[in-house]
Amino acid sequence: MSVKISHRKGSLVISVRSSRSLAGRVAAGLAGAAAVGALAFSSPAAAAAADASWTMGTGYPVDQDYCFSNMPLNLSKNYNSIISGSWDKPITFGVKDLPGGYSFTTTLQPGSNESTVNAWVAFNIPMQPDGVYHPVVYATDGTTTQSVTRTLTVGLPC
Repeated sequence: MSVKISHRKGSLVISVRSSRSLAGRVAAGLAGAAAVGALAFSSPAAAAAADASWTMGTGYPVDQDYCFSNMPLNLSKNYNSIISGSWDKPITFGVKDLPGGYSFTTTLQPGSNESTVNAWVAFNIPMQPDGVYHPVVYATDGTTTQSVTRTLTVGLPC
């Protein structure tokens, strides 16, 4: 009996060749599939995804969509969230895709949390052209990334 495992166009292909009876070939195929499953679950990426034990809340207060209609010289606010659960490596919390391409980050050291706002990032950028922008607030530990898109209105009535 021989078992061949290959990857084709995003699919895992298992080929089993055997001179055994149909029942023997089915058993061999199942054994091959179980071996592949064990390999997949022991991979570092699969293990890391399974170990993600933190979540990013959508923010506190929940509504963090901002409007600057009075044309200040700078746009200055902050985004915050509750990172809950536990993590054993640093989590980067930040905001990206702000007007003008600006982004800001901060780092949460390994730890745990349940209900306290523990992640916040402030931004202070020069005035930008009028419009509606959609910055992304995110948290990542390098393996798992969670995000929420916000609305930021500049120079238009709120």
